[in-house]
Amino acid sequence: MGDYSETEVIEKDVLEAALNKSGPPTLNEDSLATAITSAGLVPKSTIDKIRGELKGRRLYQTLLDEQIASEEGLRDLISRTFQIPSIDLKNSPVDDGVAAEFPARIAREHLVMPVSREGENIILAVSDPTDTETVERVRREVRPPVSIRLSTATQIREQVDRHYGPKLIGVLPSGDKLEYLINKHDVGIGKAPHNHITLTDPTVSNTHAIVTAREGGYSLVDLGSRNGTFVNGE
Repeated sequence: MGDYSETEVIEKDVLEAALNKSGPPTLNEDSLATAITSAGLVPKSTIDKIRGELKGRRLYQTLLDEQIASEEGLRDLISRTFQIPSIDLKNSPVDDGVAAEFPARIAREHLVMPVSREGENIILAVSDPTDTETVERVRREVRPPVSIRLSTATQIREQVDRHYGPKLIGVLPSGDKLEYLINKHDVGIGKAPHNHITLTDPTVSNTHAIVTAREGGYSLVDLGSRNGTFVNGE
């Protein structure tokens, strides 16, 4: 940069090209904190205060929990800083075959989502790549190589729930099949609009049944419906 005087302005693309030659910084929370303050996303004093009070929490999650930064803002900043491609899971369909082969336990425990294959690699959506310990644990537990993509925790959680969460699968007297995600402690079923699962079949009562999470499992309780509720034909 010796060709420029102190009063000359270095064009943005020239500066970015010079910075990119050195490659991305080390993927850790120190680099993330520096990037956040350099981008003006959060004042340095705030970041220093947060980091001094983390007590085992991740910086990324703390910024979200305390509503100091948005998921989208952090995703875009991390992508630019560490040169990791991002992916919008609302507009990028998940390959059902890849999702079916991926261990559900890993997806749920680590909040990661397999999206597709790229050659031999599984494209894996994560929200906080600075949590390198978790990322490496996933790499060890999954047989195919993994290529990381960035998404928001909300989008990943939605896909994990959709593909690996508990579902109510049933058949109405009409023969119509139903499948609903069970993502609440209590899920009401019936014809009335206040139910979580609303069914218009004439054999369904206004308040028909409820699915309740209990001790790691689920119970389906009939609420005095006119035609009853059957589980596995009984």
